[in-house]
Amino acid sequence: MMPINLNAKDIQIIKVVAIKTRLPPRLLESVMKIESGGRMKIVSNAGAIGAMQILKSTAAIWNLNPRIRYQNILCGALWLKDILHMFNGNLKLALAGYNSGPNTVKNFGYKIPPYTETINYVHNVLTLFGRKTVYKQKKQVHLKVSEVAFYNKFDIKSKDGVEEKFFKEVSLGALPQTP
Repeated sequence: MMPINLNAKDIQIIKVVAIKTRLPPRLLESVMKIESGGRMKIVSNAGAIGAMQILKSTAAIWNLNPRIRYQNILCGALWLKDILHMFNGNLKLALAGYNSGPNTVKNFGYKIPPYTETINYVHNVLTLFGRKTVYKQKKQVHLKVSEVAFYNKFDIKSKDGVEEKFFKEVSLGALPQTP
């Protein structure tokens, strides 16, 4: 399996988010690595922000701020999970939808759109994820609580306290609800 080499803080956030969303941490790490290499300051030409390349309109669905690192990662995971549900757990279509939009996948007859960027994106994420097969939602991720770094293990400070409060909520079980 290829190493992903994200920083330790990102890996711990991903583990918490993986538990909340029941997505494999390796999948979230793979998407993050291909989307941005883990960089938060990156903004795409389409306006996608941060590590998971989140549009403001997508973040607004869950009332999250895509400029805050763990909210960005959580939003990306929630969005990917929603797209997985749209495509009945078909990971290839979900990844294509994450990259080019779910409506684009639907418009191409529930197939990966014939865009070089999207084809390469799906291939690269699946390669990094370590499999080229379709992931089914029935598979659960089980992590020991000891593997998860909860909020008090992070030195997160913000001027208004929003970041600290949000991470406490994520760590203690609160999860934004899908509208």
